[in-house]
Amino acid sequence: MSSENGAVKEIVVVIGPGSIGPAIARRVGIGRTLLPAHDEKASQAETRTAPRSVATNR
Repeated sequence: MSSENGAVKEIVVVIGPGSIGPAIARRVGIGRTLLPAHDEKASQAETRTAPRSVATNR
């Protein structure tokens, strides 16, 4: 499948154990992804969950 047809695809990404809620990553065009944050907590979710995922890999 190719995304060159100009179609917009939506991907639902759930961050954390449901405390923040889903964030939607919308693919626009080729290679550009927009990730709108619902609030400041959602925008900081990646920073907060990163240490947990790193610790899990050890």
